[in-house]
Amino acid sequence: MSVKVLAAELGEVHRQTQLIIDDPRWRDNLSDMPGELKMKLEALLAKAEEIKPKLDLEHDLEKKAVQVRDLHQYLDSPQYKVPRGPVNADGDGRKTLLAAGWEIKSGIVYAPTSAGPHPMYPERVLFGEPQGEDEQRYFAQVRAGLQPEYKEVFNKWFASAIRTKNEAMAFTLLEPQEQKALSEGIDQSGGYLVPPDMQAEVLARLPMDSVMRGLAMVRQTSRDVLRFPRIQPAPGTSSGMAGTPGSDAGSIFTSGFVGSWAGETPAFQDVDPSFGFFDIPIRKIRVATRLSNDFLADAITNPLTFLSTDGARNMALVEDQGFIRGDGGPMQPQGIVNAPIAQMDITGTTAHTISNTTANLGSATKIMNLQYALPSQYQNGAQFLLHRLSENDIRQLVNGMGAFIWAPGFDAPQPALLGKPVKKSDFVTHPANTGDIGLVYGDFSSYIIAERAMITITILRERFADTDQTGIILWERVGGAPWNIDAFRLGSVT
Repeated sequence: MSVKVLAAELGEVHRQTQLIIDDPRWRDNLSDMPGELKMKLEALLAKAEEIKPKLDLEHDLEKKAVQVRDLHQYLDSPQYKVPRGPVNADGDGRKTLLAAGWEIKSGIVYAPTSAGPHPMYPERVLFGEPQGEDEQRYFAQVRAGLQPEYKEVFNKWFASAIRTKNEAMAFTLLEPQEQKALSEGIDQSGGYLVPPDMQAEVLARLPMDSVMRGLAMVRQTSRDVLRFPRIQPAPGTSSGMAGTPGSDAGSIFTSGFVGSWAGETPAFQDVDPSFGFFDIPIRKIRVATRLSNDFLADAITNPLTFLSTDGARNMALVEDQGFIRGDGGPMQPQGIVNAPIAQMDITGTTAHTISNTTANLGSATKIMNLQYALPSQYQNGAQFLLHRLSENDIRQLVNGMGAFIWAPGFDAPQPALLGKPVKKSDFVTHPANTGDIGLVYGDFSSYIIAERAMITITILRERFADTDQTGIILWERVGGAPWNIDAFRLGSVT
C-alpha cells in the first residue's frame, strides 16, 4: 500500500476520533461517553496504531527508492575533473594532480569518477622518462591531454565539428594556439584523444557491463605490448613430487618454483625454474554510433555524457566477445575458449547437447568430472562461465527419480553450480555442433586484460548527411590472454 493511501486512511481515522472526543456532551468528561462510542474510539485508536508502523515503513521504502534513483543518476552522470593547472613531470605537477582529486597508489595513477577512483596510467607515464619511440609518443599525448587548455579546446572543437558536420573544418576554425594544443592529441590514425577525465568515466563503466572485466586481472600498460613475467609450469604431477608424471592434465604446482622437504645441507636437484615472458599485444576496439543532429545541437554535455555511458556499454560487449572468443590473431585478443586449454567432454545422452535421462546421468557426471579435474590450488577462486541457455540445460539435468539435480535456490544471492558462482555470457557457445565449447571453469584471475588508457574519437563527416545524423566512433586500446592455462578447464560436446 502506498504512502498516499496509508496517510489518507490514517487521516480518516484521526477525523473520526476527533469528532467523537469533540462532542460537547462529553468533551469535558470523556467518562460520560456512551459505552458503544468508547468501544468505537478504542477500535479507531487501535487501527491508528496498526497503520502508523506501516506508514513509517512505506516512508522508509520511499526514501530508499529516492536514494536508489539518486545513485543511478549519480552513476549515470559522469564526473569530469581535470587539473586546473599544468601537470608537469615534477613535484608541482603531482600537487596539481592530487589537488584535482586524482590519486597515486602503488605506482598507478587513479582518476576520480562517478563510480569511484579508476586506475588509468602507470605512474611513470606522467612522471617518468619514456623508453623508445612508442612510449615517447604515448607519454606526450597523455601529458598533453591532462592540461586544462586541452579539454577546453577539445570541447570547442567537438561542438564546432557537430555544428559544421566536418571535423577538419572545425579544426581550421580554431585559433592557431588552440590548433597547436589539440594537434598534440591526434593519434596516428587521425583520431583526437578524448580528455582523460572522460576516458576515465568510460573505462570505469566497463566492468559494470563486462563479464570478463569483473573476473580477470586488469593491468595498465604504456606500450603496445604488455610484457608479463612468467615462470614455465612444472611438468604434470599427481603425487606432489616435481617431475613425476601423473594423470592430471596440468600441474599440482602453479609454476616452475617446485620444491621438497630438505635437511640442513640439502643436495641440489636439477629443477631450475624456467623464466620467460608472456606478451599481450594491445589491439584496437571501435564502437560507432549515429546521433541526430538536433540532439547534438542541444548541449555539449549531452553527447559527451551519452558517449561516456552508452559507449562504455558497447565497448564492454565488444571486449567480452574478444576475451571469450577472440582468435589471438593480429586484430583480436586471445579468447579463452580458443586458447590451448585442456578440454573435457560434457556431452549428454543426446549428441551435441548438455542433457541426461533418469536412466543415464549423461552430462551431470561429466560436469562433475570437469570440476574435479582442476587442480586444488585454483578451486577456491574458480567460477563457471557459460551461455544462459546452457545454464538452463544444466538446471534441467535430473537424477534417477526425475528430480532436478541442481535446482536453483530462489533465495540465493547469486546462481551457483556445484557450490561455485555462475557467470553468463552469450559469447560462450550454446552447444549444437561437434567440438562446441559450452562451459568454461576455472580461476579467471589467471586471465590478464592489458589496458592502455588512450581512447580517441573520430567524427564521420558526410556519411549520414542524408539522414541528418552524425556518426561518432570511439577507439579503445586493450588486449587480453590467459596467463596460466592450467587454471582453466573447457567443457565441449561431441
